[in-house]
Parts: sequence; structure tokens; C-alpha cells
Amino acid sequence: MSTPFDPFLPQVREIQRLIDTRQFKPAENALLLGIVVYPQSPSVIWLLCKLYAQSDQSEQAEHWLELFLTLVPCHAAALSFLGRAKERLGKTKEAEKLLQSSFQAADAYEDFFALSVEADRQGASELALSSILQAIEKQPSNPLGLLQQARVLQSIGKSEQAASIYRRLIERKKHSASAWFALMDLKTVTLSPLELMQLRAELERSHSAEDTMLLSFALAKAYEDSANFSGAFQLFKRANLMASKSNPWNLDAFTRHINAIQTVFSTVNFDSVMSSAANAGAELIFLVGLPRSGTTLVEQVLSAHPDVEGASELPHLPQLIQEESIRRGKQYPDWAPDMEIQDWRRLASQYLQRTAKWREKRPKSTDKLPENWLYVGAIMCMFPASKVIDCIRDPTETTWSCYKQLFAPGRVAFSYRFEDLGVFWQAYQETMSFWRTCDTKADSAIVYSQSYEHLVTDTETEVRALLAFCQLSFVPQCLQAHSAQRAIRTPSAAQVRQPMTSVSIKAKGYGVLLDGLRKQFVPL
Repeated sequence: MSTPFDPFLPQVREIQRLIDTRQFKPAENALLLGIVVYPQSPSVIWLLCKLYAQSDQSEQAEHWLELFLTLVPCHAAALSFLGRAKERLGKTKEAEKLLQSSFQAADAYEDFFALSVEADRQGASELALSSILQAIEKQPSNPLGLLQQARVLQSIGKSEQAASIYRRLIERKKHSASAWFALMDLKTVTLSPLELMQLRAELERSHSAEDTMLLSFALAKAYEDSANFSGAFQLFKRANLMASKSNPWNLDAFTRHINAIQTVFSTVNFDSVMSSAANAGAELIFLVGLPRSGTTLVEQVLSAHPDVEGASELPHLPQLIQEESIRRGKQYPDWAPDMEIQDWRRLASQYLQRTAKWREKRPKSTDKLPENWLYVGAIMCMFPASKVIDCIRDPTETTWSCYKQLFAPGRVAFSYRFEDLGVFWQAYQETMSFWRTCDTKADSAIVYSQSYEHLVTDTETEVRALLAFCQLSFVPQCLQAHSAQRAIRTPSAAQVRQPMTSVSIKAKGYGVLLDGLRKQFVPL
């Protein structure tokens, strides 16, 4: 990559630090100056590749990565980064070939590990598993490789094998806090009395704040499973307080954003835009809702249908919205009234291109990114014939389930305080109600509400109605959704592979302890 003769080498460490800490603008300024002064420096070009890849500026990443690969043709990390950029630009065939080329070029543990993570993100489960097995072969005792292997196994339905790996790491005391957390995050594992004692002891001797948080979430889940609700509540409260410090949520900015969405889209002439391409998006089903509201279960039901491919949580709609914001120099939703019909068609075409691989084997595909409820107005303008399934569940059960879940850094930051959960839930309810007022075509409605409780207690009636709304024929296998063979990359992966038997009412056991949460909601 770089050599002792590279004149830019002395500046590499500092710029790498800026990229690692997501200080992208100062890093970009330094690198653009560097490429002017040292146009042939491999270090400058490689750092530009990493900068644009990690900041999801896919077009720039594509440009610099292709340039870098002319200098170093078989660079495994560059091939993987380029595969990521191509996939985000909708060039899925090229992306798949690049990931395969990265696998062939990889030699070091780090290359195989990074490729496994990227392949898993793109839904290439076989490649993700093959890559991490190669990484483990290079460094058999590296606990991070084993954690990644378990994650991939979990996503493809091999939860027992994943649990076995987590227990092995716990026994070896290798990243045991992460292993305890991941074991309990399977949500289908019950600890033995001995394991419960071991987990409690590990939390008591924990010194790292990160480990303490992970172990607190894990032990709280174990306490809940054993009906120690008071102990579970105190540990969840402790863990969420710690999580909130590293995941701040801007309540005022969120409130302004929600108000702007309803104000701006109330001026959009939906009838005109939607009638211009009435059949656009008939192949798409969007599943929206709060996290932990049943979106994965509903997608599992739909994915059991021979005409539907479950694509899980896709990033493409928010990415297109953000790209349009950059292009217009305005934040969403402020530019929505400026959009002409051809602009909505352009965004629609880009989305279809980026998600095309999910419809290669089946004619319809899902997108179950929960926060797409913010973009239902844009969906209606882009895809008048699409379907939006609003997944609803008892508000206390939903938000309590969110509170118990440690999400990825920077995501779902509203979930760590009862008051924030209440505000978010209310905003979601009001916004979905607003979208229904915009959905004026009664004979071909876009938005449909699916109750988790009704789906579990009256499965056949609900599945038949859901399929009819999605213009799908009834097939009996949708009643056995847990048998659908597909990768699932969400916290509910193991749960939805179990038969639907009864409504989950975990919050009930906490009694008055959750009164502070319950008071946030108006009854459904």
C-alpha cells in the first residue's frame, strides 16, 4: 500500500485518526490538499478511499477505489470497499463479483474478517461464513472472529451453534462480556443456575464501563427469564443510563423534524403525483414501525410466500433521501414541494436499481427498515402501487422491549429513557395517522395496519387479510412462517424461527415498576 519512499507517509497516522473518529471534513480537506501536492502518493489515494467508503459517499469512493486498484490490483480491502460502494449505487452484480475477488485476494485475518462483515451486511451469507472461517483459520484464538462466526450462524438460523460458540468464549474468558450479551440477545436461551451464578459473579468483578453495560443487559434478561422482575428492572435501568451517555438523543431536533414532515407534505398534491405512475412500485412491500413491534415476524410471514423475497432492513431509501438533500442543498422534507413528477420517478428508478437483486428469483421484495415510517410520503410519491405495512403492537410491550435492547451505536438513541420512548411513540402514531389521511385512494390503499397481537392469536384470518392487501394469493406455508429459509439479520432472528403460539407480554410481570412507562401512552 505505502512504502518508506511515500512522501505523505508522516501524515498518515493523524489523518487515519480523523477518519476513525468520523471527523470526515478535516480529513477530506487534508487529503485533497495532499493529492494536489503528491498526486502519485498511494497513501493519499488509499486514505481517500477509506474516507469516502466509511462516510458512505459512494460515488467518490467508487472513483478513488478504482484508481487505487489500478496501482494495487489485488488489494483485498480495496476490492471489498469497492464492492460496498457498488452495492450502495445499485450495481449489485459488480458488487457480488468484487466481494468474490476480495475473497480470492485476501490473505490476512483482517481482510477475511472485514469481508465477512461486509458480505453479511449485503446478505451474502455463504460468503460471510466462508470468509470468517478463513479468518479463524488464520487466528484460531481471536475472539472477535468467533463472535462474528456466531453472528453469521445466528442470521442463517443456526442459533444453537451460535450459542455454543458464545459459551465457549465465556468458558475461555475471551471477550466474555460480549459473549454473555450475545448469548442472552438470542432471546431463546435460558441459563442454568450455575450459568446465572457465573454471570452475576462476572458483573460483580467487572471494571470496564462497556463490559458493565453489556453484562447488565445480559443479567437483566436472565433475571426476567427467571421471573426476578425487580432485579431485572434495576439492571435494565442501570444499563440504559450507561447507554444513554454514549448515545445522546436530540429531542428538540426530532420534534422539529416531525412537525416539518407533516407541515411540508400537507402541501404535496399526492393525487397528481400518484396518478402519473399509478402502477409504479407494485413489486415493493415496505414494513414500518417501531423497533420490536413485529416487523421481522410480518416479514417472515410474507417471505414464506413463493412470490416474496424478504430483504430485511435495507439502507437505500434513507440514503436516497440524504443524497437528494445534498443535491438540493436542503434537508428532508423541505425539498419535497420542489419535486416535479420526473424527480420522484428518478428517485424511484434509483431505488429499484439498488434493490434489484432482491427480485431476481421472486417478483416482489420487502424492505423492513422500521424508521421508513418517516418517509411514507416519499414512498407514496415514488411508488403509488407499493404497499406499506404499519406494524403495531401494544405500546408498553413495544417500548419496554426497545428499552431492554442495546442497539448499534448511533441507532435508536431514543430508547434509553422512558420519556423519550413516550415522545417517539406518540410522534410515530401521529405521523402514521397523517399518512393515512394522505392515502386517499380507498380502492387501492397503500397503508395497512397489522397488529402483532391479532396476528399471533388469530393467525389464519390475519395472514389471509395481509396477503390479500399485498395482492398475493393465500398459500398455507405462510401459516408456518417460522419454517421460511432465509437469512435474518435482526435481534429477532431466533424468535421468529419459532412457531407463533402466544402473545409475548413480558411487561406484565413488572407490575407497578413500569407505571412510569405506561403513563406515557394513550390506550390503543
